[in-house]
Amino acid sequence: MDMEKVDIKIEGLRPTGEGTWYIDFKGSDPMNQIQLLKGYIPGVTDEEFFAMRSNSEYQDFVRMKLIERLEVKEDSEDEIEDTELDAE
Repeated sequence: MDMEKVDIKIEGLRPTGEGTWYIDFKGSDPMNQIQLLKGYIPGVTDEEFFAMRSNSEYQDFVRMKLIERLEVKEDSEDEIEDTELDAE
């Protein structure tokens, strides 16, 4: 899935009360026909949160965090496969 093509919509901004925020979002295909993602980004610091001034900045931030998360997952899966191959 090409994250650059996913249409990100911000659904809410929630303070945690601990100096961080959750950004609730959903993501759909470019034609808005298929919902691909729904969730939240945890641990957004006050500094990060208040530096964003527009909806598009929140969308870009969410997209960046999703890409980071997916890259970490891919790296973890590669490590698991390498470990399984080494065991054989």
